Amino acid sequence: MCASAADNSAACQADGHGKRSFPFMIIRLWPSHHKNESALDELMVTLARHRRACDEVWFCTEFGVPTLEAHRRSADAMARAADRVRREGFLAGLQIANSIGHTLAAPRDGLAWQRMVYADGQVSKECNCPRDPLFHEYFREMMRAYAAWQPSSVWIDDDLRLNIGPPMSHGCFCERCLAVLGEGRGNPISRESLVAALTDPKQADLRRSWCEFGQRSLAVVAGVVAEAVHAVSPKTMLGLQHCGPSAIGVYHGLDWAPVLESLSAKTGLPSGSRPGGGFYDDEAPRGMIRKALDIGFQVARLPKCVSHVCPEIENFAHVAMGKTPHGTAVESTLYLAMGCNALSYAILCSASEPMSWYAGLIEKLAAWRPFWERFVDDSQGAVPGGLDMALGLESSHAGRDLLPGEPPFKSWSGIDISRILTLATWGIPLCASGEGAQGAILTAGTVSGLRRKDLERLLSGGVLADGAAVFRLHELGYGDMLGVASRRRAKDSPEYFTSDPANGSHGGYAWDPNPWLVNEVYELTAASGSARVLGEYRNAAGDRAGVATMLVETPLGGRLAVFGNAGWAGGASSARRFQIFAAADWVSRERLPVVIEDAVQVMAVPRVRADGRIATVALLNVTIDKTPGFRVRLRSPGVEQVEWVLPDQLATPLAIERLQGEVAVSIPPMAPWTIGYLRLRENAQGRDRERYVGACCPAPERRK
Repeated sequence: MCASAADNSAACQADGHGKRSFPFMIIRLWPSHHKNESALDELMVTLARHRRACDEVWFCTEFGVPTLEAHRRSADAMARAADRVRREGFLAGLQIANSIGHTLAAPRDGLAWQRMVYADGQVSKECNCPRDPLFHEYFREMMRAYAAWQPSSVWIDDDLRLNIGPPMSHGCFCERCLAVLGEGRGNPISRESLVAALTDPKQADLRRSWCEFGQRSLAVVAGVVAEAVHAVSPKTMLGLQHCGPSAIGVYHGLDWAPVLESLSAKTGLPSGSRPGGGFYDDEAPRGMIRKALDIGFQVARLPKCVSHVCPEIENFAHVAMGKTPHGTAVESTLYLAMGCNALSYAILCSASEPMSWYAGLIEKLAAWRPFWERFVDDSQGAVPGGLDMALGLESSHAGRDLLPGEPPFKSWSGIDISRILTLATWGIPLCASGEGAQGAILTAGTVSGLRRKDLERLLSGGVLADGAAVFRLHELGYGDMLGVASRRRAKDSPEYFTSDPANGSHGGYAWDPNPWLVNEVYELTAASGSARVLGEYRNAAGDRAGVATMLVETPLGGRLAVFGNAGWAGGASSARRFQIFAAADWVSRERLPVVIEDAVQVMAVPRVRADGRIATVALLNVTIDKTPGFRVRLRSPGVEQVEWVLPDQLATPLAIERLQGEVAVSIPPMAPWTIGYLRLRENAQGRDRERYVGACCPAPERRK
């Protein structure tokens, strides 16, 4: 059912004449822009001055649930504003402000139907039941009014979900939804009995069915919107704004395919995806890494009907003390690296700053556009590679047996990838599906969503795991597939590295991680004598006191590396980073696409083709200091040239050192929080060096 973003973009990104078949850069607005002529005039002057920053403008419906008459007045004003936007040569699209509801302090005077009922029986004040016919009829009339001016696209908001409301409440348990569910199951069910069953540790099948039922409920709403729009505007593309598993969990189901496929089926057109979720200011800039990986999960699970994938890039509340222009540009590049093929920006919706300030942001986006377009073209047909962050999404994280004491709903519908993110900052390449993976990562927080068939597949290949993951897998009854066991032990001694080649020159090094990680220490025991010991605990007398880090061959023929001494939590020394990187490469059978040899904090996102060749490698300095120069090994046969591409400089050919089955290049020092990419060419003859600055690229043609 699903295809990668590379498959989608390869089929739909260009129209055969070198032009993209969908807008590459989008600016999102709020209702004040189409209802205030002077504000729109000011925006149009700025966009016309920096035309490369925008292809399409998304207007926005009224917030909340006002009367239909209020929507009609807004739609009339929007139609006039859309005409103005089109005269300036831009597309005019539309985003829905609220579908299920966003718990905003917004008008509700049009609400006359069943509101969402949460698991505890509370009735929402603002969120709607997705199956109420009166709600559907309201949306039909509302969308006919807005779509009458023929928008280029219509995007459903990312509150089309069922875990919404304070604090992340779960619905909908109203009588109508329960009746429809009961009809499908052949017996009536009450809210109380359903909630009790959903929180029963052994009711995995019911939890899975409930999530699938929720998916179908949301697809019904999407179908209503699509039919209403196409009744009056048959050429309009429909898209969905959505969030990923680490941001909102999987209560809505495994992916967004049912909703996106509903949009496409109702219109006969490809649908659009706007993945997002979180990271709305620069307070903690590494938050963009979490969001990028979350976006990667969403992109990897898009159905084939999706052609247009533009991530959420938002500076909420769209103010000067939020995100900087440079940070916004870096973030944009990272999301393209994770598989998106366009960009959407919510950076000036509130209009709380003077347009002169927003113009600085827009000018930066315009300047980076040629770099982004080249990057997307160079990466086309390739997917992110590295170690798969296996979360059990394919067989449903929600559809698993629960541990005693797990909190209801939050544990089985939420996913925590925080223990994995650290590895990305050390340069270990991570990906979000098996398609481009050379191995996988398992932690205690992620293995619970995996089934035996998932683990058989993973453990037949290569796996990097912490001691807690091995302990949990034994609890779940999967120990026979591992070849190693772990038990908790006191944090009473450091780990000493052995002379195994995987430790390089660090044999004898003592590793003692954060002293507060007392519950993270495990001792490992191999099922056979073939294990390689990389680290061992030693007591005060220097005697061996158990194995801390181990490499084993699994009974399924795969490779497993286990880190019992706090895994990779609490940071790492250069020696520990070397050890973990070497172990990751070992489990992949020396097939990691990229290996950063030096101890720098640089994130690497390789894009690999189906035959294993590397197309590009994005490199992001995730620190507030300049890196030294560092050496990178690339596993891509037949490489003739490697170029280092930055947004505002010439593409620089790098000297290549040819090794057995790989090449090595040296990356120049990177300034703080900067990003560039390596472009690998198999035949560099006849290729000219190119400059990626706005001044040397023609502006997009104005649309008539």
